[in-house]
This record gives sequence, C-alpha cells and structure tokens, in this order.
Amino acid sequence: MEQGSQSHALLNPKPVVSYVRYRLKNNQSYVNTDPNSKFEFNRNFKSLVQDLSYKWDFKAELVRNWNINFGLQSSYLGYNPNQIYISNSTAIKSEPTIHAFEPSAYAESSLEIAKLLQLQLGARAVGYITSEYNDFRIEPRANLNIPLSSNHSLNASYMETNQFSHLLFTQGEIMSNEVWVPAGRDILPASTQQVSGGWHGFFNKGMYDVEVSGYHKTLRNIATYREGYASLMGDGKWRSKVEAGGEGEAYGVELFLRKTRGTWTGFVGYTWSKATRRYDNINDGKQFTFEYDRPHSLSLTVNRKLNPKLNLSASWVFQSGLPFTPVIGRQFVPSLTNDTDETLYYEAFIYGERNSERMRYYHRLDVALNYTVETRNGNRAQWTFAVYNLYNRMNPYSYTFTHDTSQENNLIPTPFWSNVEPFTLYQMSFFPILPTVSYKVFFDDLKNMRTKKTKEEKKKKRRRWLYFDD
Repeated sequence: MEQGSQSHALLNPKPVVSYVRYRLKNNQSYVNTDPNSKFEFNRNFKSLVQDLSYKWDFKAELVRNWNINFGLQSSYLGYNPNQIYISNSTAIKSEPTIHAFEPSAYAESSLEIAKLLQLQLGARAVGYITSEYNDFRIEPRANLNIPLSSNHSLNASYMETNQFSHLLFTQGEIMSNEVWVPAGRDILPASTQQVSGGWHGFFNKGMYDVEVSGYHKTLRNIATYREGYASLMGDGKWRSKVEAGGEGEAYGVELFLRKTRGTWTGFVGYTWSKATRRYDNINDGKQFTFEYDRPHSLSLTVNRKLNPKLNLSASWVFQSGLPFTPVIGRQFVPSLTNDTDETLYYEAFIYGERNSERMRYYHRLDVALNYTVETRNGNRAQWTFAVYNLYNRMNPYSYTFTHDTSQENNLIPTPFWSNVEPFTLYQMSFFPILPTVSYKVFFDDLKNMRTKKTKEEKKKKRRRWLYFDD
C-alpha cells in the first residue's frame, strides 16, 4: 500500500468536565426604629444560571491529508431569571427553576488537495429539552483556504449557529442588569448566519503580517427588554418584560498589520462595522442602531525591547462613541399620588428615536514596563509596571438627562409654566488615570528552561576536552 493512501486512524480522546455559575444579586432593606411607627422592609432579587457540561473530542487522520474531528457534548442547565422576595408582599411569587438538557454532536472533515486548496466541511447537531419546550437544530459550517503562494492565501467561510439562552442587558447603567433567560414557546431560540472572507499575506521573510477581511451576519429571534423596562425586578412575571422575535444585522471590514521581528514590534488594527436591530414593538417597529455599535475602531500597539530583561510597550485605542437615545422635549403629567386638594404635576421626558445620537469619541493611552526574571525554582517571572489611561481622558460611560429637582418629590403646583427649568445632559465617566503593579509567574516554562539548561551543560562538557577551564 502506498504512503498516500495508508490509513493512520489515530484517535485522541480529550474529555472535559466544566461547571459555570452566573449570578446577579440586588438586595435592599429599610428599617424605621421610631417606637411609634416601627417598620421594616426587605427586598431581594437574584438572577441565576448554572451550567454543568461534559465534552469529549476526538481527532483522527483517515488517510494522508485527510483529517476528521468529531465530538460529543452534553450540558445540564438550571435557569432562575427572576427569583424575588418582598417582605411585605405575599402575592409576588418566583417561578421554580427551569431545567434544560442540551445534548450536541459535531463532525468536521479537513481535506487538503495537492496544496491547491484546504477545505473544511462540518456540521453540529444540537437539541434542547425542557419540561415545556423541545427543539432540534442542524448547524452546517464550511471553510475554504486557497494558498496563492507560500506567503499569500485567500479564505472564505460560512456558518450557522443557534443559541438557546438569551442575554438581556441595560445599556448605560452602573448595574447593567445582565441576565440570562431560557428559550421557550414564547421566546424562541436565537439563530445566526455568517459569511466571511479575506486575504492573508506575509512580507519581508515573515517580518510583516497583513490581513484584510470582511463579514456579514444576520440574526433571527433575538430578545431584549421591552420598552419601559430596565430589569426583570418588580414581580414574578419576567416573561412579560421580554421583547422576543427581533431581527439583527451586522457587517464590517477589518484591516490588520503586525511587525513580528526586530527591536521594535507591534501591530495596528482598524475595523469599520455596522450593527442594527429591529423589534415589532420597539421604536415603532423601525430599525435602529445596536447599543454597542461602534462604526470606527482603531488599535495601535508598539513594543520596544530595551534589553533581554526589559520591555517597554504602549497601546492607544480610538473608537466611535456609543449610541444613545436623546431627549427631544418634556411634558407635565398629573400626579395620581397626591394627598392634597391641589393638582400637582411631575415632569416626564419625551424621547426621540432609539439610539439616534452618539456619545463623544472614546480614546486612551496605556503604557507598561515589563521586567522578566527567573525565580529560584527556575520559573520565568515578570514584573509589570503599567499606567492605564495615561493622559486621564474622561471617556463617556453613559449619558443622563436631568432637570431642576428643588421641588419636593419633584412635584410642581399649577401654574407649572412659571416653574419651568431647562434640562441638562450629563456625562458619567469611570476609570481615570490608574497606575498598577503586577507580578506573574509562568509555571509552564519550568520544563523548557530545565531542558535548555541540560543542553547547555552537555555542550560545556563537550568543550572541556578542547579548552582549559580555570
């Protein structure tokens, strides 16, 4: 049998067991110690998801230049999106934990044809099983790599994925209320289709690495908070606060240049992208900009090797500002909780189209000095002296509109037109200039360094009969 058709069939099973727990908590308490009017109030909110997974991967080489990877994975999940307790309310009850079983299997074949192209074809079968909802999906994927020469290649890929957990988040909040909710009859699983392609090249004997790529992604059945809600807190009916069945689109172009050798190394990367969302009951059903859309993103990193132990690095980041929903006006609404005979009003903002304006540009400079040493046990260790946001840029985290709050409880008596105060836009920022010191030990290097020392000792022994050592 010729070598080209010889079967190797080398199986390398790699079982992995993992456990992940994500939890969001919000506890509030109030106690009035006045003897004449004692009162105590407690409210506890918790959102929790747990994932216990078992994964087993195999790799095999059927014949020369033809490999196949396949594997199995099973995940047992427990969801409790809205576990709430209010001390003075017995009507609010939390739903029991939702248990889900997510088994999956995948297979991927890699074939190289006469060094003219490399083709990868694969698929993943995944199921989702709960007491009230079951689903099954097939996720195909393909990747084609065409070497143009030893230094240049073209690449194209296609993939479909499904997700049975939806992440809900609130933009611009200190506590962003990020919670995971499970798919079901009213909240279908999210699905994604993505097409990408690009060119990759090396220049000057591999010193420069250049890559240009583009992608287009469509999303179906995505979920978010409904209009007027920023969290699932308040009562046990969390499903009524979720807007499902949304659509999304994302596309962009990425440019990347890296210098890998020499005293000066580093890279520069630039991305132009666009991401949108659309829901039937949000923004009057019209498409709007995604909360984390940044059309322009530029990263520049430079490293300077001062000596074998000292390395200086600097990184500059520039990004478009995040979108936000502007206030275009306000109105005065009659108060329904008024203990006096006089009609009082409170001020409510009128908002424009969702995410129709942007915050200020985001940019910062980080610098670091790395000092590498060797510990007594032969491990490589590194001291890092760094400064985050060197020029103390006050980058926007969120924007808030506010107005005059001198009136008690923000209630305004009639005639309210004599009490009108202008509203103002405020910016919230975090993380100013921040110096840090860190120390890391690399235990994986111990074996390599010992091997290197052994080789050096052997070389010295070989030289002893040639040279005289004092």
